[in-house]
Amino acid sequence: MLGMLFWGVLYANVGWADFSGYGRVEVFLREMALVNIMLLAGLGLDYRALRSLFRFIMQLTVVPTVAEVMTVTILARYLLALPWLWGVLLGLVVTAISPNVVVTVLLRLKEERLGLNKGIHTLIIAVTSCNDVLAIFLFGVILGLIFTTGEYASCVCVCVVPVTHPFTLKTPYRFRATLT
Repeated sequence: MLGMLFWGVLYANVGWADFSGYGRVEVFLREMALVNIMLLAGLGLDYRALRSLFRFIMQLTVVPTVAEVMTVTILARYLLALPWLWGVLLGLVVTAISPNVVVTVLLRLKEERLGLNKGIHTLIIAVTSCNDVLAIFLFGVILGLIFTTGEYASCVCVCVVPVTHPFTLKTPYRFRATLT
């Protein structure tokens, strides 16, 4: 992984490669690399362990993410004199975990049959993936809030409602089903 990073920096900065006409290909390759990493992570999950550890996974995803974002936001506000929303954006960049490192190491440990009994692999891989999904989603919401030209409420509706829409549709039906 470090070798690929080194060669990428070398090619881009030394001038050996000119990717000026291939912007769309570069974006596609980056997205496919993320899909490949997440696919490997998904193949390493144990469904029974995932179901039994779901609440713990959500706690390990949300609590550290919120704590890191708050810490970086406060530090960015008072040390770098950034606005609050830019501090949150910086915090979301800092809190994202690289799943490449975690998934590679855990899959190697899984091949050696270390720690399989308690679902530790599933827990760590799921937390890593959920942390990235949460950070990317919130990054998009905050970025939309920063660059919005209208009301904040309309931006939040545009950013958050498409994600929460399936949940809001199911809730009244569940409530009605429990009454009958």
